[in-house]
Amino acid sequence: MRTMLKRKFILVLALLSVALTVQAQTGSISGKVIDAKTGEEITGATVYLKGKMHLGTMSDFEGRFLMENIPYGSDTLVVSVMSMANFIKPVTINSTTTLVIDVALVESITEIETVVFTGKVKPKTIASVYLEQKKLAYSINGIAGDAFKEIPVSNSGEALKLVSGATIQGGKFAIIRGLNERYNLAMINSSPLPSTEPEKRAFSLDLFPSNMLDQLLIVKSGSPEFPGDWAGGIILLRTKDVPEDSFFTIGMSSSINSLTTFKPFQQTEKLEYDWIGMGNKARELPDGFPSTQDIFTAKNTNRAQLADYAKMLPNRYAFSETSALPNASVNVSGGKSYKLGKSDKNRLGVIFSALYGNSRAFKPAERYWWTTNGMRALRYTDSTYESDTRLGAMLNFTFKLGKKSTFSLKNTYNHNGEDQFTKRSGARDAEGTFLRSFSYQYTYNRMFYTQLSGEHVFSPSTEKKKDRPVFDFASSTLNWEASYGNTLRNMPDYRNVEYQSQDPAEEPFRLKLLPQNGSEDVSRLFTSLNEDIKGLSIKLETPYEFNPMWSGSIKAGYVHQFKNRYFNGRFLSYSRPSTGFKFDLLQLPVGVLFDPSSFFYNGSGGPNGILMDEITRPYHSYFAQASLNAGFVQIETKYGLKHRLIYGARMESYHQVLESKGQNGEDIRIDTIWKNVLPSVNYVYELNDKTNIRASYFRSLSRPDFRELAPFSFLDFQTFSILKGNPDLKLTTIDNAEIRYEVYPKPSEVYSISVFYKRFENPIELLLDNSITLGAIGRLYANLPLANSFGIELDFRKKLSFIDSMTHASFFSQLTVYGNLTYIKSTIDLQGQTNTFNAKRPMQGQSPYIVNIGLQWDSKNDKWTASALVNRYGERIYNVGTATLPDIYEKARTVVDMQLSRKLAKDRLEVKISLQDLLAQDLLYFFDYDSNKKYGVTEDRVVYQYKMPRTIGFGASYKF
Repeated sequence: MRTMLKRKFILVLALLSVALTVQAQTGSISGKVIDAKTGEEITGATVYLKGKMHLGTMSDFEGRFLMENIPYGSDTLVVSVMSMANFIKPVTINSTTTLVIDVALVESITEIETVVFTGKVKPKTIASVYLEQKKLAYSINGIAGDAFKEIPVSNSGEALKLVSGATIQGGKFAIIRGLNERYNLAMINSSPLPSTEPEKRAFSLDLFPSNMLDQLLIVKSGSPEFPGDWAGGIILLRTKDVPEDSFFTIGMSSSINSLTTFKPFQQTEKLEYDWIGMGNKARELPDGFPSTQDIFTAKNTNRAQLADYAKMLPNRYAFSETSALPNASVNVSGGKSYKLGKSDKNRLGVIFSALYGNSRAFKPAERYWWTTNGMRALRYTDSTYESDTRLGAMLNFTFKLGKKSTFSLKNTYNHNGEDQFTKRSGARDAEGTFLRSFSYQYTYNRMFYTQLSGEHVFSPSTEKKKDRPVFDFASSTLNWEASYGNTLRNMPDYRNVEYQSQDPAEEPFRLKLLPQNGSEDVSRLFTSLNEDIKGLSIKLETPYEFNPMWSGSIKAGYVHQFKNRYFNGRFLSYSRPSTGFKFDLLQLPVGVLFDPSSFFYNGSGGPNGILMDEITRPYHSYFAQASLNAGFVQIETKYGLKHRLIYGARMESYHQVLESKGQNGEDIRIDTIWKNVLPSVNYVYELNDKTNIRASYFRSLSRPDFRELAPFSFLDFQTFSILKGNPDLKLTTIDNAEIRYEVYPKPSEVYSISVFYKRFENPIELLLDNSITLGAIGRLYANLPLANSFGIELDFRKKLSFIDSMTHASFFSQLTVYGNLTYIKSTIDLQGQTNTFNAKRPMQGQSPYIVNIGLQWDSKNDKWTASALVNRYGERIYNVGTATLPDIYEKARTVVDMQLSRKLAKDRLEVKISLQDLLAQDLLYFFDYDSNKKYGVTEDRVVYQYKMPRTIGFGASYKF
């Protein structure tokens, strides 16, 4: 295996060395477009070269434009704006120096045919995000592809911390405006993503590599065209679109983990396809393995057969020690635009990206549990070793048919295999016993998404303006989309083994094997979750104009979505006969304990060995499906030059079905239809061409998810918790309001302040359950009566060039400071609730504050870039307490990241070094006994405490 990796590494280095000899023969054109009569900047002017239209761009809201990577030669520059005469100028590119051409456009007296460039304004730049943020009717915050390079991020989860009001929990789940993952929605290219988690409604953002994204946006105010099932934010993942010019890039990265790399690392047996993250098949139940009923029958009639059944499962409990190598990944991406036929009007664009990476992490942790009077009930020390391998690919096609139609086919595939081995030691103080246990968990996650969409612009009206109809149907735009997504999460052969001793000094540890009946302490669990989501939508937008001061558009559409989920669990265990058992087996090491020689049965007189047992229950599987039919109408009204009002409503009919079994085997069928009308209104006042004042109101909702309803109980060894669903959950309705003031001084600068309020009726939260057993924490979903959330957000990005003008220096113009600050106060109405420790508390997952501050330096020649980012969030509730146990909080934590990059070989080669989590503060969860929402060493009690590593990263990419 190492030889194969070494050969791949040498091959990549060879490619890079060859590529360094490639010489760039390209230049660029920049300038500013203004109105010749008024001198005002013109936004949205189309700028292109007649012979290279695919390089075209548009002027930003300062009137500036930039076209890059223009091959040497002569061409004709064209700048056009509706109702103004085209600017046409011959140009010659023969140098890498940027050609500067300023353009003054004059008003056209006659109707002019204007060439419409159907691309977008450099969608990968932060300036384009701000331009979209300024022009849209609803509130968004986001980052673009170029921002991903400023700090060390490898996936969309890590990148999320750059967005105002957002944090990430567990490295993968989004918390937006203080609301946890169940109140947020993830979408890819306008289609909802299926859930990746069996235990919660959430999309694991770490599955999506950042190099596949053009933009990551968060929608924060409602619009009828968006789904209604959210409250915190809608995460829009936009994959890369048609390339503006051909490119091919290859990159490599590696990182050193301070707790792991070059240190002893314990791992379990590696199987054939583990190296590409697809080792789940070999771990599944073998062909011909007996059914649940077969094992129950053999238990009552033929115990010798139970021993034979046990021999069918491979003995994969051994582990070995190696030295952990650095984490590594390689990625390639490319794109090309093809002219179809003789005209540039018909073009096919293709873009692809692929990623392969593997990583190792050692995660030491301390775990505790406490009685209702604050006495310690148990204490564990965990050593967890994780190996993660992931593979991702993206392939997008866009076909432009003239000026009127665009068709897109976008495909994304990601999978990862995570092999986790945990050794645990400790004591159950309340029982007076000591334990040593082992957990083996391999998890395979796969996501596939495909979307076919079309945009069609009808022929603009050729009638004179004064004769055009009020509703100009001929100028309508039709958008349609069909999508399919699938997520698969397999956990084959999740194994737990526990040894126990009353006094390790006096007696050895013995396997905790019960007579006659098996238990979860020595078990093998096989689970599979498969979820499909299919979607179809159509939208029609028609402009209208009553007079030059009163115009707008009407947009109407229909959306259908259908999803189904299959969850299957098979729970096996081991037991011993009540008589004649060979007790020496219980002292065997875990690596040889489950060898076939340990399984035998010679009758009630013995000697007898270990037997297979079945602890699968009917509620360990469920089936669920849901269908959504939604229609919406949205009206945008522009009154005068400064006022915009966007209002409408969305009608959703949602039919949800879940079938499972209860604790006693009774049939459970939940069949619910919800019909909701969700109004929204957004008002935008354009104070001037750089400043907006926004106000919005919208109603949204949060439906109980499949897993939250399912009565299935699952033991999570890592957190020693048992999670149970609640079939009695009700719908949550949310009223949302926001006011925002935003200023865009320059294309890549912003200042904004937002004030928001949310009111929740019947919010769903995860509570601690009183049915607690030693070694396992009970958790249960439940509705609470009422919650309120109030917050203030500040967002800013500013170049520090103004300091140079005051000090006559030349350094500060190279610096950009950016960040966001969020303050949130939420309260849950617990009136009449008896199962609660505190009479008043925040919502689960809500931090009182979020701080993200960054500083970026770009050298004058754009060869060097350095950045530093500080992220901090306040204490937030991890689990809600009970009448006798306080809330479990996550302690506040500060993360500091830094990165330095250098461009070489005429900017084709870029190398980076990064430092992540420099402070390496522990991740700590605690019982808040004094109810002050802060961690006190003497007053509170630690529940989980994880050591966090510092990471040094190295990377290089080459653009051919």
